[in-house]
Amino acid sequence: MQETDNAAATTPAAPHSRWALHRRLYGWTMSFSEHRLALPALLAFSVCESVFFPVPSLVLQIPMTLKKREHAWRHAAVNTLGSVIGGALGHQLAHWARPTMLALMHKTDADFEKLRPYLDNELLLTAGALAIHPFKFFALACGALDAPLAGVMAACLVGRGILFFGIAALLWKFGAPVRAFIDRWFNWLCLGLGLLIACMVLLTRL
Repeated sequence: MQETDNAAATTPAAPHSRWALHRRLYGWTMSFSEHRLALPALLAFSVCESVFFPVPSLVLQIPMTLKKREHAWRHAAVNTLGSVIGGALGHQLAHWARPTMLALMHKTDADFEKLRPYLDNELLLTAGALAIHPFKFFALACGALDAPLAGVMAACLVGRGILFFGIAALLWKFGAPVRAFIDRWFNWLCLGLGLLIACMVLLTRL
């Protein structure tokens, strides 16, 4: 019996899978919905999500709004503000690293000049801000491709605003029952709406 106990004590614990660690982060983020500083936490998570944090800020916005549906619009506004700030930060970080990336790829600014009409198109940027998830990919790509900062911030304001206020409207109107619908169809709805905007822009250029 003692040998068995000693063997169990010396046997290393099975490592957690990456998904298990992600679920812990997911749960930790959600736990802030019960905190007295939930609103500042939402702002902080929204900024961080736009640069490096792997859990989307909606994970916090949704339970906060379900808890106090009368504050739905406030939560959406704070989440949108955080995305604009974080999007600008992610853009600037990638823009700062752009010369190094170009050197590693043996490319120059001229190689990407053909993308300029798309990077200057506000509607396409807005579609990207709405449809691309994780959102940090959009913010960092815009900086790396030298999209104008003002245009990216405007796209974040509109695109992310549509997303967060749309979710807020559903939660305010229908409450908890709509959460399963959001969880199941969120990515597809964002992608579909973003592609619709992009197609409309491309059709006008034909």
